[in-house]
Amino acid sequence: MNRTYNPILERTEVGRRWFRSTLPAPELGTAHVLVRTSAEPIVVWHGRPGPTGRLGDYRRYVIDVANHGLAFTVRAASAEAVFPFSVQVELACRVLNPFTIARDNIQDMTAALMPSLAREIRDTAARFDVLRPTEAARAIEMRLSSAHPSQDVELGGFSVTVVPENTQGVVHAKQELGVQELRRKELRDVSHGSPEERFAQLLATNNGDVREVLDYLSEQRSAEAQTMLNALQIAMNGKLEDMDVAEVHRTAFGNIFGGNQNRVGPRESMRERVERRNGKAAIESGAVVSGVAEPVSAKAAEPAEKPAPAKASSDKPSGEPGGGSNGGAPAADS
Repeated sequence: MNRTYNPILERTEVGRRWFRSTLPAPELGTAHVLVRTSAEPIVVWHGRPGPTGRLGDYRRYVIDVANHGLAFTVRAASAEAVFPFSVQVELACRVLNPFTIARDNIQDMTAALMPSLAREIRDTAARFDVLRPTEAARAIEMRLSSAHPSQDVELGGFSVTVVPENTQGVVHAKQELGVQELRRKELRDVSHGSPEERFAQLLATNNGDVREVLDYLSEQRSAEAQTMLNALQIAMNGKLEDMDVAEVHRTAFGNIFGGNQNRVGPRESMRERVERRNGKAAIESGAVVSGVAEPVSAKAAEPAEKPAPAKASSDKPSGEPGGGSNGGAPAADS
């Protein structure tokens, strides 16, 4: 949408016979330009009196020198020429040299300024990709604000909006590619990280729901068990007994749920194993060291010799009749 104004408010042809008194002063926000055929033009600003005297034939212009807002839209190519931008510019304009407006007979200010501004816009927009409209708008605004000032008009208050023109969904496709590239960049560290980092990513994307992590672990372990079974089938030429299949199933069950898949009952302690091997009596006798019973030697197996009985002493103590130890009389001779 374009917005413009006509800076020439009035144009009057004045003959020689009509100039007998002082011209009226310009109103607020206007200026008068007196153009004569054989003399220099005269510019009368607001608050200044008009010229007096005989000027001859002339043409009087009433020029608008107040601030006005302008707006226009330009199509500019992006860094890829097949993808153009639609650039909308809004600015404020004020006439500084009314004589230039009167001389060139400018009746559409936007149309008069657009060629020079469009050249600056196109040169700047060509440096940006079609998916970077915000950066392109900022650069165009800075370029227009810092452009070489004109002596005829004063421009300022630039506001630029850049919109990429969607041609057959190409812009949407490029946006999707850009989003995918951002996701790959963010997930690159996760893919090269530890399993804990991958699980943390799954939890973050599922608001802390652990079911997906558990499903992932179950599928991974099931795949490993199936790979082991396939490898064993290949090694055995596809001929497996029922016992082998059951063993593989127990191994897979243990990998998924943990624990010792080969043990059914409670775990046997070391003392129970020793008692089962050597007998409980060997342990109680202390003949087992480090779980091994010591062999019994042949010498230790022989019975010990009985001690000889003490001989009775035939000597009788002196001084005692009969030799009795209890002091009794000696036995009578038969």
